[in-house]
Amino acid sequence: MMAVGQKNGFKYKPSVEAYLGDPEIRQAVDLLLGKMIPYTPQNPDEWGDVREKFYSACLAAQQTQIEYAQDVHRLWDAIWRTLPKPWKATPPDPTDSVTSLDPADRWEHKRFLRRFELESQNLLVDLWVWLGADGGNLENIEIGFDIWKGEKPMLSRSDMDRPWRWDEDQKLFGYHCQAVKYSDGLDLAELRGAAEKAKLVIKSKVNSRAK
Repeated sequence: MMAVGQKNGFKYKPSVEAYLGDPEIRQAVDLLLGKMIPYTPQNPDEWGDVREKFYSACLAAQQTQIEYAQDVHRLWDAIWRTLPKPWKATPPDPTDSVTSLDPADRWEHKRFLRRFELESQNLLVDLWVWLGADGGNLENIEIGFDIWKGEKPMLSRSDMDRPWRWDEDQKLFGYHCQAVKYSDGLDLAELRGAAEKAKLVIKSKVNSRAK
């Protein structure tokens, strides 16, 4: 289902748009969520500010965090969609900060990840979206994927061409897109195309193992 305002492209919720687009708002939200702003009224006249200003600011920061989690999830759905059968999505693990749905975890990692398994071949695939991982930027989006059989990585550098970026340490590919501009929303066509190419590589790995 298309989100409100998505006719011309993907649009963030207003709190997330403000956080990513305004350095001063971003700094204030980060400080509040990190509990780095102690508020200690020194006289009775300042206690009204606790309720009207400080708590309201804390509420707005928490709303930004939750709506960020919602938006990065919506981005994932808009770009990756899913993997076809016989792949099955694994349930999120609340004890694992990488796959947990906890908004605080999604905020800390700046990404949303879904894991899929192919039980018949003991394969796992992670598909993810990073949003603003390198700081505030309305157009700073990266997608990535990996494939594992148990503890063994199934991808190698030669599997994808540039602009896909190979991470030798993590054995994964990432695709960083800053070409899109946020005006009436983000045009996700380039990222969707990159995701489809990744799915072809995933399919080829399955087919090669089935032979």
